[in-house]
Amino acid sequence: MTDTVALVIGGSNDVLAEYVEAMKLCAAAGVPWKVFVCNSMIEDFPGVIDNGVTLHPDELVGWLSRRATAKRANPVVMWAHRGFANVDQWSRDWTGSVGLFAVKVAREEQYRKIIGCGVPMVMEAGHFKRKKTWTSALGFRRGWLAHSREIRPFFRSMSGWTRDTFGPPTIEWLLSEIPDPNPPTRQSRNYHMRA
Repeated sequence: MTDTVALVIGGSNDVLAEYVEAMKLCAAAGVPWKVFVCNSMIEDFPGVIDNGVTLHPDELVGWLSRRATAKRANPVVMWAHRGFANVDQWSRDWTGSVGLFAVKVAREEQYRKIIGCGVPMVMEAGHFKRKKTWTSALGFRRGWLAHSREIRPFFRSMSGWTRDTFGPPTIEWLLSEIPDPNPPTRQSRNYHMRA
């Protein structure tokens, strides 16, 4: 997957606008992308979901049911941090919120360019659905910092603290060759238990 960009679709208020901007950037660079859609955005994401990613697998039945009601296809692959109904693959969590978990999964899948859309890790960015500030954001930054060396060359963000910490995506970065001398070992496991 080295030529394809992973777009991690989080849950902040501006997630879909950031997704559109990231797609435009990838198109301008002439690079393809796949989406890793997180948590409750699985229900509402308007397009095809290449990878659904959640740290709340107990919520999947509802999200997928409402997605089906809206005549949207299920994610091609569904990831969680443990086996559960409707989960195809699982991998250990890095305790930095579902956005960081999606970055970890993308790295395990050998993506070398990952863009966070709607994963600013700031309280004031709120949530696209609940419209509340996210007080847990600051605490989850510890997980990002603990793994920053592993993801820094490969991850950029469209907004917030993650953009300030890891930098914004650019066409130059998308077109650059990023060495990956020690790609992560795939920690994921097949699960395949559909409800």
